[in-house]
Amino acid sequence: MKRIITTLTAVLLACGALYGQDEPGPSFGHLKPYTPMIGTWLYEGPLLEDVPDYAEKGTKCVFQFSWRRILEKSVVEENWSLEFEGGKKLVGKALIGWHAAEKAIVYGGMNSIGTLTLG
Repeated sequence: MKRIITTLTAVLLACGALYGQDEPGPSFGHLKPYTPMIGTWLYEGPLLEDVPDYAEKGTKCVFQFSWRRILEKSVVEENWSLEFEGGKKLVGKALIGWHAAEKAIVYGGMNSIGTLTLG
């Protein structure tokens, strides 16, 4: 019984590893420079500058930022949140991808206070 469980576990892990290795799409090469930032990043400490209507420089905050590849690894999805001491919070989402017709990397995002960013 122990061998069956061990073998089954090994097979499931191998299948999971292979399943997670999707073939990259045609735009993957253009977004390779983003590879070092893929993952989740966290900053906990004092706010480094004022954020009007939310907090002043020096206020304790938690900033979480994550990038992951989506759509056959041809797009980078960005998610972030900034929570200030006292409970106020900002969140945002963006997509970074290759615009084939313009031959350029493009960016589009929005956040919880209604700011739209295109670039």
